[in-house]
Amino acid sequence: MNTFLPLSELKIGQWGIIDRFLEGAASGIRVRFQELGLTPGTLIQLMRFAPCGGPIQLRVGEAFLALRKGEACLLQVRLA
Repeated sequence: MNTFLPLSELKIGQWGIIDRFLEGAASGIRVRFQELGLTPGTLIQLMRFAPCGGPIQLRVGEAFLALRKGEACLLQVRLA
């Protein structure tokens, strides 16, 4: 059974596979996600949360990215 949740709800150290963009993701943010390599099927790991509701850090392959929590809510992942 696959568990799906918004990227922002992963726990530190958890791995996920991007499933899809959630409704409400404007075309501009979808393009930005694609430019960052955040496309369906991509394996990611949540590395850390910044304090006070700041951005989250992700590992995507050998790269590290930071996303705002509001942006991370627009990506649905399934646990890997």
